[in-house]
Amino acid sequence: MEKPIPYHDFGGVGPILHFAHPNAYPPEGFVGFVRPFLPHYHVLGQLNRALWPGSSPDELTDWAVVGDDLIRFFDQQGIRGAVGVGHSLGGAVSLYAAVKRPELFSKLVFIDPVFLPPEVLAFAAANPEARGFKPLVNGALKR
Repeated sequence: MEKPIPYHDFGGVGPILHFAHPNAYPPEGFVGFVRPFLPHYHVLGQLNRALWPGSSPDELTDWAVVGDDLIRFFDQQGIRGAVGVGHSLGGAVSLYAAVKRPELFSKLVFIDPVFLPPEVLAFAAANPEARGFKPLVNGALKR
């Protein structure tokens, strides 16, 4: 049997809202952001693998690992049809999980997601004015 994936239960009442945190902050850092949702949703926030006790940076080969962890968390908790709210990396991870397993989510909300439409990336890569963004664009194109 797989180890349970750690998460923060913010509490609240109603359907499940999953908050996928960015890579630099744990879910607990967003209590003030989540508080207004609690009268309407039961809010959970799965911890990204980097925050698991005993995790190793070598396990994080790409974002798909974190996306698969989110899918496994939903399966372990029996969650289907959740509202997914993702900030930064959390948005990309939620989108990955939703594409792979659409039944896990009823709605998705992205806050400062770390992805852009391909047309914007292609324009920025081809535009000399965007030269300062070139490393960011190249990284996004690889994802």
